[in-house]
This record gives sequence, structure tokens and C-alpha cells, in this order.
Amino acid sequence: MTTDWTKIEFMKRDEWVKDPDRVHPEVVYLLDEIRRAAMTPIVIHVAWDDSGHESDSTHYTAPGEFALGVDFHIKGWPLLEQWLFVERFPWYGIGLYPYWAHPGLHADLRPSGREHPNIGRRWWRDRAGQYRALDRGLLMLLLSGSEGQQV
Repeated sequence: MTTDWTKIEFMKRDEWVKDPDRVHPEVVYLLDEIRRAAMTPIVIHVAWDDSGHESDSTHYTAPGEFALGVDFHIKGWPLLEQWLFVERFPWYGIGLYPYWAHPGLHADLRPSGREHPNIGRRWWRDRAGQYRALDRGLLMLLLSGSEGQQV
């Protein structure tokens, strides 16, 4: 199973940094669908990766498997709008990253039941790098519009 790049309307193969052939085709098709609906560019940070993530990350793969996650941001959109928009699509896991240089999301198609311990299928990473369940702190940050700022 490989991605049929002739079906991709907006995203280009070389935007899928590192090795696009190791990303599950459904991840590619779904992000292209989001790009179509958003009507604005999406910047992919990484999909398949070989380092720098949690040990059970959906960015890593065993031989013959595909990465099931992608990190990205919707250009020009506040994080709150990105999150609410992406929730309309059938991702299993969504993480919010307000302290990236360009605040954005991790979205994945991890198999049902495989979740972050104690935080479920929706989470965020705070300024200290700790993964947390969605909580008042995140909502206050998103509503204040100060994501990405190192206050």
C-alpha cells in the first residue's frame, strides 16, 4: 500500500518532510482533505520520523509499517481555530502544541484503544514539555490568544 500522489489535490510529496513513503496513505489523504476544506496552506512539521518523539509515537514505524501521525499547523490560524476545525475530521488522536515556534497540532490514526496514559485521545503539551489532559489551563491559554509566547 502506497500513497497515490495523483489523488492528492493540494499537498505536494516533498512537503512531507523526511520519508513520505513511510506515512500511511490515509494520513496523507486526510490532511489533503483538511487543506481543501481550510482553503489555506498547511505546513507539515513532520510525519514519519526516526527520532525526537515519545517511544510509542505514531511517527515511528517498524519495518513494513507506516507512520500514523502528522504534526502540522494551518498557516495564519490561531491554535484554537485549528483545533476546532480539525475536530471535524476522523482523527483518533489530536494533540495541541501551543509552545511550538508555530503553534499547531499532532493528529493521528492510532488504532482504537492505544492512547496516552491518563490523558486519553486529546491532549496538550505545556511550556515545561509535560503532556496533559485538556484542562482549564489550556482553555485559558487558547482564549487569551497567547499561545506560542514564552510568558
